This record gives sequence, structure tokens and C-alpha cells, in this order.
Amino acid sequence: MKTSVIILLGILILTCAGPARGAEELSALMDTGRLEEVANHNPAAAAKVYEAVVNEIDSRRQLAATAIFRLGGCYRQLGRTNDAVACYERIVREYSDQAGLADQSQRQLAVLQGGSKHVETSTANPAASAAPATSGTVIFVGPAMRGRVGIPPGVIKTLSEAVLELPADNYANLKKVEVERYDPVTKVTTTIKVDVYSILFKKQREKDIALKDGDRVKIPERTFIFQ
Repeated sequence: MKTSVIILLGILILTCAGPARGAEELSALMDTGRLEEVANHNPAAAAKVYEAVVNEIDSRRQLAATAIFRLGGCYRQLGRTNDAVACYERIVREYSDQAGLADQSQRQLAVLQGGSKHVETSTANPAASAAPATSGTVIFVGPAMRGRVGIPPGVIKTLSEAVLELPADNYANLKKVEVERYDPVTKVTTTIKVDVYSILFKKQREKDIALKDGDRVKIPERTFIFQ
């Protein structure tokens, strides 16, 4: 019973610890795990401790990779291309386990370096991979995240990539994005609804779509209800 209380307390401390104390708490929890494994001969208890450590490290890796990717986007907007390339290369090199961000970093490198480092993965969205790569412009008409995003010649740009190229908007509702696409042959405009939030933060990359010249993207603002 005492052992269980110690393990539970350690995990709770780790969960609630601030960034500055994170490393110390991880080290302390590892000591607890080793104590249970070696001294108390309790592999089940030790496993729970190690699982908590692994989960904490995994979550921090995802957070770190996301920050580096966003930093690369900021560098691109500032015209600091070399710094942006360094960020994307670091994600591909050090955070390959973060599949979604690693793939998007490869795509960004393709844009910045003329496609020399672009590598399609087997998990890419088939619809996006099969779409013709054409040059053009996509217009984000708001009400959140207004702007224009170019599609370079020979590059397939997905909706999630285009969203990341625009300045961040904390009020954007990425769960209800609509892409309006006009077909000049049939003269019909179709609306494609995409949950970009799930693509970016839940790694549901199969929901992503390849953009085409002339697409109009509508991103609504989030609604806040105060009681």
C-alpha cells in the first residue's frame, strides 16, 4: 500500500510540475522506478513509473517539434530562409517520430530548396498525392486568417500546409474549414468541408486535401459562450 501511494504521488507531481522543475521530477521518478525494479523486485510497480516517464517525454517531444515547426514558419515570414530551413531539417532529423510534422517539414523544404529534399511517405493522403501539381494561388477569405498562399510550380500543397503559412490566429476555428472550388468545365462550385484541427493536432492526415489554383478557403472564428 505504501509503495502504491509513493508511485501515485510521484506521477501526480510529475503531471503537475512546471517546465522549470520537469527534469528534476523526471529524474526523481526514474529513481523511484529503479527502486521498485531492483530493490523491491516489483516489476509491475516499476513499469507504471517508467510508463509515466515515457508518456511525459513523448508529450514534450510533440510540443518541442511543434514549436520548432512554428518557429520555421515565422522565419519564413521574416525572410530568414536559412533559419527556416534549419528548423525544418532539425524536425526531419531529430523528430522523425512526429510523422505529421516531419512530413510537413519535408514539404516546406521542397518549397524552400526546389524539391530536392521532398520525400513522399506511404501514409500520405492518396487524394493529395494523386492531384496534379500546378502553380497558382489560394485565397483565404476569412473571417479568420485572411491572405493569399501561392502554389509553386511542381509542388503539391495541402490545405494544412497552407494554413501553417499564414500568421497564427487564436480565434480561428480550424475544425470547420470550407474550401470552395470552381470547376470551369461544369461551371459548378463545390464546397469541401475539412477538419484542419484534426489534421494538425490529431495526426489524421487522411483528411487533408491538395489545393488547386483558385480555391477559396473560409475559416470561421470560434464562438465563445460566457455564462
